[in-house]
Amino acid sequence: MATIIGFFLLSFSVNASVLDFQQTIELITQQDPQFLAQSEKLQAQETQSLSSSLSLLPTISASYTREKSYNTEATGYGSSLLFTANLFKGGKDYFNLRSQYRLLDSEEKTLSDKQLVAQQKAIELTVSYLLSQKKYQIVYDLLQVQEKSLGVAKKRYDRGIIPLQELEKAQVDVFNSEARLTNAKIEKETFQKQVQSYLGQNQLKTEWPFTKQLLSGKKTPIKNKNVLRTDIASLEAYVESLEKSYQSQYGSFVPQVDLSYRMTNAASESGYFNSRGVEDKVLALNFTWTLWNGYKDRAQLAYSRYLKEEAKYRLTDLKRNFGASIETKKLNYQTSLDSLSRRLKTLEISRKIYRQSVRRFQEGKLSVNDLELDQNRYLETEILAQEGEAQVHLALSQLCYEYGTSVFTCLQ
Repeated sequence: MATIIGFFLLSFSVNASVLDFQQTIELITQQDPQFLAQSEKLQAQETQSLSSSLSLLPTISASYTREKSYNTEATGYGSSLLFTANLFKGGKDYFNLRSQYRLLDSEEKTLSDKQLVAQQKAIELTVSYLLSQKKYQIVYDLLQVQEKSLGVAKKRYDRGIIPLQELEKAQVDVFNSEARLTNAKIEKETFQKQVQSYLGQNQLKTEWPFTKQLLSGKKTPIKNKNVLRTDIASLEAYVESLEKSYQSQYGSFVPQVDLSYRMTNAASESGYFNSRGVEDKVLALNFTWTLWNGYKDRAQLAYSRYLKEEAKYRLTDLKRNFGASIETKKLNYQTSLDSLSRRLKTLEISRKIYRQSVRRFQEGKLSVNDLELDQNRYLETEILAQEGEAQVHLALSQLCYEYGTSVFTCLQ
């Protein structure tokens, strides 16, 4: 039994691995349902574009017929092969082909956008998980120190150095920290379960990935001038596709010219006589002009124009808001980065003050009230610093999305 358990634990340790931030984000992104659905849609559009390309080629159809008459007991056989090529359709197939390829380009860019959006959601989840882990560890470490301080307070109370009220204050501090630790544990486990549903047996490193590089100035988000935000690029290609589709609708109002070539072979037999196979070859030029079809072509043209104009309005609005959006994201990122730098410096000072206060309390030179003030100050400073880390990473992700690139590629 012990061997089986040992083998199971060994298998788990072999299969599980510790993932860094980028590996975690990529793994979560690959499982996003909207990203996966768009991948399927892109494959469907590739097939549709191929079909539009092949529609310019002649169509070939073959048929075979066998008939039997029960009155005369005659049996008939027939086969045919038909080639049809469109010579003129007012550019309908040509513009439809161009529309399909621009739509394919739009779907490719939409896939990139869905990937970046999924990446943003993955970063938000992962950052929330990391923040909850950091908060839990802060409260846990503080509780350990407070429990030691409570032990010192008990000894000082037993020796009559401090009154009961001072001891009770130290006890209340421990009880409050235990309650905070419980809240932090619930939050940590909530995000941990969500992240773990994507990672499986794998674990995530609990460290902020970009802080040192960003604060040192070694890395900074850079916009590629040749890259548009993915949703704008997708909508631009979609508008172009609708424009070509609108042009193709005009082909319904002009005559259509087709060339066809048919080869047929027919024979029959009965109890009285048999006919030899009759072969026939027909070359035909077909001229078709729809004079009336219940206003269907006009209605389709009007609806196609509506789709085109509606997409143009959305594109104009998106581009108009883009300028303000990117400036806002730049400001948010820089503000978050500056704030984090100040928070980390403040944390160093607060940590130093708190350590001195703990030492002085243990030496009997500081009251419980003064120690409590320094503890609360240190706890708030630690949490604010970690929240600042989270804000910087989220702001960076949002800014890189405005740049139309992944957070892992826009840093230079």
